[in-house]
Amino acid sequence: MPANKDKKTGKWNSTFYYTDWTGKKIKKMKRGFATKSEALDWERHFQLEKASNLDMTFIREVLKARVESLT
Repeated sequence: MPANKDKKTGKWNSTFYYTDWTGKKIKKMKRGFATKSEALDWERHFQLEKASNLDMTFIREVLKARVESLT
């Protein structure tokens, strides 16, 4: 969960990777925070939001098994 300061602008950036519902790793970046704590708070909120979503992998597997049982 690092936050980095841009030397040119003096603003803070948040860059991290997360795993989406398909299992793919995705790089997420947001720039322009005034303080380091704002950047870290945004990242923490994003991670919590993604963690609270339904596990789409589980749903996909259930639907796949259902379709296979019908055919």
